[in-house]
Parts: sequence; C-alpha cells; structure tokens
Amino acid sequence: MATFGDLQGLVYTQLGGSASLSAATKTSVRAWINKAQQRIVTRRPWWFLEREKEVYSIADEKSGTASTTNLNRAVGGAATSWNAANGVTSGSLVRFGTDDAVYEIDSVASTTRLDLVSTYRGSAAAAATFVAWQQYYDLGSNVRAILNVRDMDTPEDLNFISASEFERTDPGYNNTGTPEAYTLKVKASDGNQQIALYPRPNAVRQIKVRYTTVVADLSSSTSTSLIPPRFHHLLVDGALAEADAFEYEQRQRYDAVFESGIDVMLRDEPTVTDRLWRRYRMWGGSEYDPMAGRLPPNYPRS
Repeated sequence: MATFGDLQGLVYTQLGGSASLSAATKTSVRAWINKAQQRIVTRRPWWFLEREKEVYSIADEKSGTASTTNLNRAVGGAATSWNAANGVTSGSLVRFGTDDAVYEIDSVASTTRLDLVSTYRGSAAAAATFVAWQQYYDLGSNVRAILNVRDMDTPEDLNFISASEFERTDPGYNNTGTPEAYTLKVKASDGNQQIALYPRPNAVRQIKVRYTTVVADLSSSTSTSLIPPRFHHLLVDGALAEADAFEYEQRQRYDAVFESGIDVMLRDEPTVTDRLWRRYRMWGGSEYDPMAGRLPPNYPRS
C-alpha cells in the first residue's frame, strides 16, 4: 500500500529526483496526484467507495397546544416539547388547528417558542392543536451519490422521485403511512444532501441509505488513497500525464497507460451486481436467485 509520500517520491524519481525539483514543482506533484485520484473516483460509482448509513424517521409531534397571532411569525407553546429530537427544528413543517395551511419553521428558541418563516395567516388562537414534522433528514457531508434507499421495517427498496414530483404527489402534506418513495434536496447552508420520504412516516422507521462516499484530497504524507492498493500505481501515471516537464507526446503516453489501467479496474469489479441482488430480495423466491447453485446458501447477499 503506497502512502501519499510514497507516491510523491515515485513521481519525483520520474522527473529527475527530489533534489533537482523546485518547491513549486513539488507542490504541483501533490496536486497532480490528487487530480489523478479524482479522475478515477468520479469515473463511476466504484464498489470500493460504497458505504451505508442509517436514518431513523421521527414521528409527528402533537403534544401540548400552540398560541398563534394573525400576521405574526412568533408561536408560543404550552406543555410543548419543541426540539430537534422530536423533529421540531429549522426547516420542519407545522400545521395549526383545522387550518390546512402548512408553515415552515424558521427557528426554535426553546421547547415552548418558535418562529415561522412567513407570518401566520390564520385566525389567532390561544390554545390551538398542532402537528409538526421533520420533512428532510440530513445525510451528512460524506455522501456523494445515493445508490439505493431501503425501509428496513418492510424491508423494501424505495423508489426515487424528483422534488417536483414529490410536491405534486402530496401538495398538502396530508399523506402518512409506510414509505414508498424518497426524494433528495441539497441543504443550502452546507451543501449536504437531505432525504425526504413519501408518504411521510408517522412513526419511527429505520431507513438504510447506501451511497458512494466523497473522497477527500490526500494531504498528509502518511495518508493513503481509498483506491485499492493494487491500483495505486495509476495515481503516479495520472500525475505524470500532467507533468509540464514532459513533452506533449510523453504526457499522452502516460495518460494512455492511466486510462488502460482504469479499464483493468472496470474488468476487476465484482461481477455479481447489487442490482441483481436487489431483484432477488424484492421478488423473494429462490427461483429468481441470479447465482443459484453457484454460491453457498449462507453467502451474504446484502
């Protein structure tokens, strides 16, 4: 397994040795290696980048009563428990009394005080019933691309729908039940991906998200790439394809070696695809097993 320092040393050697290189060139070498890494990891959803995380949905929050004022953003609560643990936070949605209007929560000052994004347009009430719910669940900063989303309480894979289709399907946010689909949204404040479920689960449900992870640039000399060690030499070839010390033809030769190495990576990927296993699990019968008779009965299929 080559460390970032090892890779730099290999590139230095091809460029004439570390002693002959300027500090600026050495800085460029680090950038070239990282560019080669990004060229590889962004090429496709590689198996070695797959990760899983669990998201637990939050039940609707209805405890206590709310005090609302017409044309005012502030809402008071009595015997309420408004906090993130109960799904009442910035970006959550809330409906009051028998009013069909849905309001987005801007901020939560305490368990008994919140502010809406827009002013309340309904009739003032001193002790109105309410229902609040968390619409989107944050997936964190390391999610690059979603591979599939599964409701582990069913268990079934959920269908992806666009945000616009999500809104058209349930414009009044009235449907609750067992999730059948999901949509994605990028959080404006930090760029994290978020997930919303349809219909919204009015109970705690375990949702498993499979995704490819974000690959950060190598920085420390002891850090290693997530790319399998047997392909670390491609990072050297890819870096040399960027080296301005070489003539164009020589850089092209390195680039051709780099690309042929990626072709080998493609051929080296597992041949039993997750798509086949998902069909097998969904259909549920052994007659649909794409590897029937070719693997042990207890071979892990997830």
